[in-house]
Formats: sequence, C-alpha cells, structure tokens
Amino acid sequence: MTHNEAIENIKVAVFVLKRDKGNGEMQPLQTVDETEKRIDISVLVRISQKQEYNEKLHLFLVHMNDKNEYSTFSAAEISLNSEGIAAEGGVESASQFLRLPKEEYTTYQIRRYNLFNIPLNGKGTYAIVVAEKENDLNDILDAYYFDVK
Repeated sequence: MTHNEAIENIKVAVFVLKRDKGNGEMQPLQTVDETEKRIDISVLVRISQKQEYNEKLHLFLVHMNDKNEYSTFSAAEISLNSEGIAAEGGVESASQFLRLPKEEYTTYQIRRYNLFNIPLNGKGTYAIVVAEKENDLNDILDAYYFDVK
C-alpha cells in the first residue's frame, strides 16, 4: 500500500492519557516533569478503514531534542485485517450495525496500549506516532505530542 493510498483509505487518531498523581484520574498527557525518568501512559488508537489490508501499522515513541535530532522507541504493531485484529486482542466494530448514509469506512478498531516504564531521554518534544513503517517519520498517519520540561 502506498502512503497516498493509506491516507485515502485509512483514518487514524491517537490519544494519550496519564494518571494524575494528585487525584488519580486519567488525564490527557500534556507535559511531563524532567525529573520523571520513566512514565506510565495509556495510548488509545482509533483506526477507520475503507477496506481490510494484509499489512500492519506501527506505534512508536519519538523524542526530538533542541538540535532537531530524534530517537525512537517501538511499542506495537497494529493489524489491518480481521484475523490479525482478533489475534492481537483488538476490538473490531460489529458489521451488523447499520451505517450512516454516505459512510465510506467499513472496518473500525479501537486499541488501548498500557505502556509502563517508558524511558525518557531528557527534555524536548515527544510524540506517540502511528505510521506505516516502524520507526519511520516519513509516512506518519497520526501523532500525539507532549513536552518534557
């Protein structure tokens, strides 16, 4: 699948939550204090597809420092077909539901990844990325950004 085909046929949304130390509630992650050397986060990924593909997407963490250098940390692969979704424990929307008029997408999945003890490489901007190729920033489908200060 080419990048243009992926953009045309697949929608991806990434959300990242972190437990608030004060009240214990899960909150959208925005900023992390640099004294935290490791973080525990919950990543939610929603994927909508016009058709199934025998390929996988990749979830990874990216750290960008002030010199525009980056490092990556692989987290997971995400299947784009029913068999792979089921094998990976993903939840696919049931096909028996009626679709809204003009709805182009036929396959939906929501994934939750609890990532524990993720190492941080110091200050900078971080992103949780879903892309077509592992640790490749050229074919990103969505990213969630946060800062370490």
